[in-house]
Amino acid sequence: MIAEPAVFGFDGGWRFLLLTRWDKMLSSQCVYIVRHCKIERSKIMLRMILAWMVVVLVVAGCSEEAKDGSRFHVTLSSEAEAMKEGFAVPAASEVDFVEKMAACRNSYMASMSSLVDYYASTGDSMKLRWARRELDSLTNMIKYRYLAPGEIGRTGVLAMNSIGVADKLFAEAKQLYVEAGGLVIIVDEDKLRDALNKFNDLITLYPSSDKVDECAYYTGRIYEHFRDYKIAVRCYQRAFQWSETTPNPARFRAAKIFDRHLHMRSQALTLYQMSVKTETLNKVNKEYAERRIKQLAAPKKVSAEQEASEKVN
Repeated sequence: MIAEPAVFGFDGGWRFLLLTRWDKMLSSQCVYIVRHCKIERSKIMLRMILAWMVVVLVVAGCSEEAKDGSRFHVTLSSEAEAMKEGFAVPAASEVDFVEKMAACRNSYMASMSSLVDYYASTGDSMKLRWARRELDSLTNMIKYRYLAPGEIGRTGVLAMNSIGVADKLFAEAKQLYVEAGGLVIIVDEDKLRDALNKFNDLITLYPSSDKVDECAYYTGRIYEHFRDYKIAVRCYQRAFQWSETTPNPARFRAAKIFDRHLHMRSQALTLYQMSVKTETLNKVNKEYAERRIKQLAAPKKVSAEQEASEKVN
């Protein structure tokens, strides 16, 4: 008898062959799909990288354009005004009145002192007592400065001469300023006032010293600390007027006060522009100045109501 082939042997063999071929087909197809997907994914990644590169280049180009754009260019007229006269400075009439008053005050003091000496020499005890009492009252009474030395512009004054006495006075004032915490955080306002007096004395007594521009800057810092913003901004302006190459960022400090405290934005814009152009600023201050220039130079948006109001008026 011829035995029938086993079901498993016959059917299982064909099933095995079919499955094996199907597996191979599926495997080859999967390999193709995987490879294709990898290629497509690589293409997508490449496109994304190229797109990001384009975006970065565009942004960088815009950034460079912004920093080199016309908004960063100070006009000659505004720069000339800042360098010659300054912004928000005392009127000539005020300066004239204050200087005359100071001269009269000094003359009065000198006259009273001479009168005391005269009555002392003549032996008139009653009038000597009167004169001394008046002189004491005059000496002890509160006397106001009205204008700080750094506020008053002096035509033709340039910080160019090395004067030994002035250099010593500056060193003393700077030491007091440092001890008061002026370089970081103010810790001693009495020493700060002492430093202020010495800086002001140097400006008054030695106007041609090569330290007057730095004195003007430091007096500006001290007045700013005491929130005397108008005086501070004038002192900062004198610093770069008396020396265009002054080592301190006087233009930047003045711009910031005009911007934040006095709300004189056009003047602030001019000084920010001059600062970026001329001064060596640290990274934080430079970025701040550039950002404010961009904001202040941007055209103001006018609402429809404002336009209608302007047309009616």
